[in-house]
Amino acid sequence: MGVVLCLIAEPAAAITLQVDYTYDTSNFFGNGNPQGATAGAQAKAALEAAASFYSTILTDSFSAIQTPPQFHSSQGTGVWTWHWTENFNNPSTNSSVVVTDATIGTWSSSCSEPAPQRACGARPALDWWRGFGSRELTLLMEEAQTANLDIAVAVARIQQADAQVKITNAALLPVLDANFNAQRSRTPGLGGAQSRVSSLYNFNLTASYTLDFWGRNRALLLADVETAISTRYAKEVIALTTLVSAANAYFNVLDAQDRLRIARENFRASSRVLDLIRQRKGAGTASDLEVSQQESLVAQQRASVPPLEIIVRQNKMALAVLVGRAPEHFLLAGGSANRIRIPRVAPGLPSDLLDQRPDIREAEDNL
Repeated sequence: MGVVLCLIAEPAAAITLQVDYTYDTSNFFGNGNPQGATAGAQAKAALEAAASFYSTILTDSFSAIQTPPQFHSSQGTGVWTWHWTENFNNPSTNSSVVVTDATIGTWSSSCSEPAPQRACGARPALDWWRGFGSRELTLLMEEAQTANLDIAVAVARIQQADAQVKITNAALLPVLDANFNAQRSRTPGLGGAQSRVSSLYNFNLTASYTLDFWGRNRALLLADVETAISTRYAKEVIALTTLVSAANAYFNVLDAQDRLRIARENFRASSRVLDLIRQRKGAGTASDLEVSQQESLVAQQRASVPPLEIIVRQNKMALAVLVGRAPEHFLLAGGSANRIRIPRVAPGLPSDLLDQRPDIREAEDNL
């Protein structure tokens, strides 16, 4: 099924929409409509009426199109629907047709920004981990932001870069040097005369300024400023990497705990089956082969448990390091991955998110 809308520009700067049914191979707008020929005729009339309506409003300025007020609001969320009802004159039957939302359908958009500046797809929240609905994960992420040692090192590098900027900036300022010296001496008198006391004060003040004729000092200052900015983006990269690693480690713990729980249940179930087979063997209804096969299965189930226990401990230790705690004193409740709420990701993320990646900005400042 398919139709073609032909746009024909008229001399009055209007646009006429004409429907071409050449590609309607299934005759949807006729007898081939799944709901019958009457429904197909109604659909055809509605389509032609809509084309006629838009032919009257599509001009060079599109000034006749009235956008609903809700679409211009940036306060709401969700999907806004354009509801309308119009009366048309169907040129094929010369009869009046009422076109409503039930006939044509509703027009909706997931954009809630103002029309001139809207962009489909919202930016991810800065506290994106709250979307998983896990209180334990939220506490771990907040602790990682404040106690992670890699983030602390990045903050110290920012302070170091800022101090270097001040040192480099000092070369562009005048140099003042002050020196004060005081001397006091006593000269003995001759022939029993009274000794004489003298004081000498000396104060020197010098000022100098190095003319940055070739711009070397200013270039060094600019380089240090960009380095200081780059260290801030490097801190954001480390913080983002730390948070993602902490979240992945937490989810790995939940996944390993689920798998470990299933492996233990399988081991217990296979052990019960082994007991039943041994009882059947004692009653003469099972062979040694069946017992051996079940014993092999029980051994396989038992062997699958220790690797999963190791995975749980490894991820707990990794998570402890990420939140700045000693692994031997780190306690994690965990649970099941089935309790994690999957957050909804809005489709059509804006492309300018690439420009806001801290690693890209860091690379630009390093250039």
